[in-house]
Amino acid sequence: MGKKWQKIDPAELKVGDRVRRVAKGDRILQTTEGIVTTAVGKLVGPKSGLIYVGGVDFSASVGDWYVRRPKPAKPLTRPDEPPIGTFFRVERTGETYWHHYPLNGTAYWHLVPYTGNGVSPEWHCWERITEPGDTITLLELTEKGDKKDGGV
Repeated sequence: MGKKWQKIDPAELKVGDRVRRVAKGDRILQTTEGIVTTAVGKLVGPKSGLIYVGGVDFSASVGDWYVRRPKPAKPLTRPDEPPIGTFFRVERTGETYWHHYPLNGTAYWHLVPYTGNGVSPEWHCWERITEPGDTITLLELTEKGDKKDGGV
């Protein structure tokens, strides 16, 4: 079995585990894969336990049982800053911003929420408007009446 599957004692199986059962006979190799839905009675012993995988019952004492190893969780990272001059939306908050040029020679870029109403925008740095794990969507600025908007 590959790295994704780990051999397990059927007594250690729990409802919800993703399992694979491999039973070898004289002339047949039977492989079954699914989610453990119910476990009844003792799971090990001479033909005493049943394990239900996807609605079908299997004897716990027949075949080799494997459990799917969960993928290791990746650490959350902050999204990369979009290019200068682009509009984007932070999906978690739904707010739209414009990545503006640096002001007064400051060392970091400022992000300006787009209000569209002529009100002076508030200035934010990237670390204040995004959190690790956030996703952003780049937006396209089009003129009103563009063919994309159904205009001429």
